[in-house]
Amino acid sequence: MKKRTIKIVMMVLLFGSLSVVIGYYYLMTGGGRDLATENAEYSVASKNIVTEFESNSTTATKKYIDKAIEVEGVVTEVKDSVVILDKTVICKMQQKEGNLSLGAPVKIKGRCIGFDDLMEELQLDQCSVIK
Repeated sequence: MKKRTIKIVMMVLLFGSLSVVIGYYYLMTGGGRDLATENAEYSVASKNIVTEFESNSTTATKKYIDKAIEVEGVVTEVKDSVVILDKTVICKMQQKEGNLSLGAPVKIKGRCIGFDDLMEELQLDQCSVIK
């Protein structure tokens, strides 16, 4: 009886651990999407999308989260593979962008992953510059 119980517990733990690992991988890779080839569902100015999130976070979240969007704005900071537009949109680039200059207007496509109410910042990942 004890051996059977131990086997059942081990199987449940193994299955649970495997589910957690697969779920984590899926969330961190965006479901294996290739945003570079995907069409953007929305094209907005950085200030407008941040205003949408500030005025009604619930509606904006339903509209933009986990969708490919194009955001247009002015580059205010570049750090390694992170580009910040208008001090409010944080774009985690797929590769390091060395040819962007501060103060230059740019259009970036990426997946919207969330809005930080406290810092009032929108975050995008899997970003690439639209030329």
